[in-house]
Amino acid sequence: MLQYLRGRDPTVTLEQANAAIQALVRADAVAVEDIPPITHSIGEFLSVWEWNLGAYFAIGISITALIVIAVQPVILPLVILRWLIGSVFVLFIPGFVLTETLFPTGNELGGRERFALSVGLSLGVVALIGLGLTFSPWGVRLVPLLVCLSALSLGLSVASIGRRFRISKAHRRSTSRR
Repeated sequence: MLQYLRGRDPTVTLEQANAAIQALVRADAVAVEDIPPITHSIGEFLSVWEWNLGAYFAIGISITALIVIAVQPVILPLVILRWLIGSVFVLFIPGFVLTETLFPTGNELGGRERFALSVGLSLGVVALIGLGLTFSPWGVRLVPLLVCLSALSLGLSVASIGRRFRISKAHRRSTSRR
């Protein structure tokens, strides 16, 4: 787009071109699509943090929850941090990574829909894990619930990265054929 605009007016700057594109998007004159990065290996793809930010966020919260809940002493100022991270970990992260896995490109759902689906799916997933733990020899206790939710969150985070990488690979193949 910048080359096209510079062909018409060589003094056009990148900021002016961005402002023109944003004005067209706001006026619904054009649709902008988030194009996956063209990478050749999973290592390259993992370095594109913008496309993997949701999975990295979920992995970070899961590891932080494991550390804070399992290691941190239960004393009053620190227990508030435990409650906050534990609440995000239980009420948001399982549904978020499931949503990221089911809808990997981000174009299918808006922000509100993604958030609402994440919270709703988290409640359902945690209830199912609790039901499964009820019939297990470990029972519904803190450590088994923490282990199950962490394993689920980390596994679904890896699955969402894998789905996004496959989309990136398919996009690379389709652009190389043109």
